[in-house]
Amino acid sequence: MNGRLQPARALARVLLAVAVAGPLPLVASSPAQAAVPQRSVEELREQGIVYHRKKMFKRALAVLDKAAASPEGAKDFDVALYQAQSAYELLLLEQAFGALERAEKLASTPAQRADAGDLRGQMSALYGPVTIVIGEGETNQSGRIHFATETGIINKEKRERFEAIRERFRSTDVRLPRTVYLPYGDYTANNVPFSIVEGQPLSEVRITLQVQKEDDDDDTVWWIVGGAGLAVAAAAVATVLLLPDDEQSPSRYQILE
Repeated sequence: MNGRLQPARALARVLLAVAVAGPLPLVASSPAQAAVPQRSVEELREQGIVYHRKKMFKRALAVLDKAAASPEGAKDFDVALYQAQSAYELLLLEQAFGALERAEKLASTPAQRADAGDLRGQMSALYGPVTIVIGEGETNQSGRIHFATETGIINKEKRERFEAIRERFRSTDVRLPRTVYLPYGDYTANNVPFSIVEGQPLSEVRITLQVQKEDDDDDTVWWIVGGAGLAVAAAAVATVLLLPDDEQSPSRYQILE
């Protein structure tokens, strides 16, 4: 009997040690896979342009961002131009203006300079910059910006663009200073008033950041569930170890062997 119980007792000790040590990260095992060949900048650029022309702007930007991250792609005019166009369509204006500035520097032919100039004219006709900086006495390094209009926006398209931009900053922590682009008009940022006027110099606004407290409920649930599972496992192992030899089931340990 004792010889048949040795594997069971060894397994029980391992389970008890795991239960006491706490939850361990789960690692999915899989057969070794061959490395996936890296796509060239040319392939990424062309795929991004195809996505852009099909108005699949999120996919286009993801592919073009990958191309621009390489030394070769960072010097490619078309990568920068379509990056700017895709980000512009998604109202990611800080990225759009940044990529456009890079495209303007990379333009080496009259056609390229004309394309970059056309996009600059289109974007600058609708949006202007404001630099948001940390106000005096502010200690938070990151937080959220709540934009609001001083007066209602009558134009429907302009109002919808502003609301999309506002929602992004309300739901995302940012670090300051940061240059933000908004439709021309009068606004407040965390209750501090400012105006963006076409043709006027870049304005600067000092604010106190809004800090969003994260909800840790998901993590709490995870640890409660994990702890409960370990408690059950520990109880089961303890029961096995404490049972006298003549009370343990031979058929159970036959399976473990």
